[in-house]
Amino acid sequence: SQPLKARKGVVLYAQAVRLDRVCKLGSSVRPQDRKGAMLGEMFEALLGAIYRSCDRDFGLTRDWFQARCAAVIEQQLGAG
Repeated sequence: SQPLKARKGVVLYAQAVRLDRVCKLGSSVRPQDRKGAMLGEMFEALLGAIYRSCDRDFGLTRDWFQARCAAVIEQQLGAG
């Protein structure tokens, strides 16, 4: 598992697709995990599920990702 700082991009992608609004977490989950590691892991799982549902077509998965996360990508490129 990578430290949160290294995984910040994936957390931003999770927020871009509003996973924080649709995923229900139990009360035992610490508040910092809700906005960090767990959200990032949920996004990775979602992207994997989309890839599999697209018959492992990376192009379709990439298109889905870019359509929903383009603003985050542009911010990251501008900040780098």
